[in-house]
Amino acid sequence: MRRSELGRVRVWQGAVGERARAYGPDDPRTLAARLELAWACRSVCDAEDAHWADWDRLASDELAAVTAGRVRTLGAEHPDTLAARYLLARWRRPLDRSGDAEYAEAVEHLAAASQRVHGPAHEETLELLWQLAGQVGEPRRSQLLGQVRDGWLEVAARDPDHAEARRLLGRLYEEAGQGDEARAQRDLAVAACERIARERSVRLGEVHPDTVAARIEHAEHVGWFVDRGSPRS
Repeated sequence: MRRSELGRVRVWQGAVGERARAYGPDDPRTLAARLELAWACRSVCDAEDAHWADWDRLASDELAAVTAGRVRTLGAEHPDTLAARYLLARWRRPLDRSGDAEYAEAVEHLAAASQRVHGPAHEETLELLWQLAGQVGEPRRSQLLGQVRDGWLEVAARDPDHAEARRLLGRLYEEAGQGDEARAQRDLAVAACERIARERSVRLGEVHPDTVAARIEHAEHVGWFVDRGSPRS
């Protein structure tokens, strides 16, 4: 455990106490500090540390407090509450996620709520459905993956430059054994990143942070895909 990580925990513990006294336990500023404290506790977890389970439990408790606070103030199906509920479910899942009934049930409830709140072709909904597909057997797994694929196709149709949608479609097609479709989606992802980087370079300049970020994303996509058979752009 690094001393700087432990120091970060102490800082956010103090911030939680100060904000709770000043604004109340369910104020967004207090909950934001609790979320930072959860991440700080998780950062000191080390499998070789005899106390790692204690730190992990503290992180989970803080995240549970954030979730409960958002339920009380925003409601169980507010987008911010759903995000906290999903993070808590993932945090508490066993290391081996496959076939865990409790985790699958939590994700299924969240996926249903996300579909009601966001719609069936929203990024959070699709991520939850993909997580759920990893917990169930056939034929439901194939049905869920088909739903995820159709959702990402809708996202990509709305935004042709959505490189992440294309990248994930590439994964889905690859897992389904559809190599040509997988390569086509990867090439579209790389082309989208290249277009965005070029447009920002013209509009913002070569050294603008947004241009640099777009170029990095383009390079990462090329690097991810070149080993899988897609040509460099």
